[in-house]
Amino acid sequence: MENIPGFIAILWFAPLILFIILPLATLAIWLGVESILKVTRALSPAKIAGPQVSEKRKTSRINVKNLRVDISDGLGTCSGLVENVSRMGLCIKNVPDSLSISNALLSIVVRDQETSYRVVARPRWEKWHPSGVKTIGAELASYPKNWNAFVMAVT
Repeated sequence: MENIPGFIAILWFAPLILFIILPLATLAIWLGVESILKVTRALSPAKIAGPQVSEKRKTSRINVKNLRVDISDGLGTCSGLVENVSRMGLCIKNVPDSLSISNALLSIVVRDQETSYRVVARPRWEKWHPSGVKTIGAELASYPKNWNAFVMAVT
């Protein structure tokens, strides 16, 4: 009979631990791990250094400025800036991190002062930046007939 108050105290603490403390601890650990993974992904040396794919390129890249693009992954759209362009690919910067490149193809509209070019591109790599944006490299899967003339005019 002497252990009855201790037993009642244990019965009172069991639901407290099971339904309040354990879920809060789990949530705190999950949020901590999630933020650590996000920072680690953003600061990964391989991502900061950029992709090592230059030896695979068949055509040379041409650096461009002030060339805007609209990108759609099939779920949403966003804007970015073309960093460099070639006859067979694009490098797009300032793309929101929320854009998924897991889809096989992206629909991209490239706009210069005079014309818009709609291309379909296959994402090849992405580089995350701590500011919440990323740079995407994509290979063109289809493009309009006047695309090559546009690329040559950019130079």
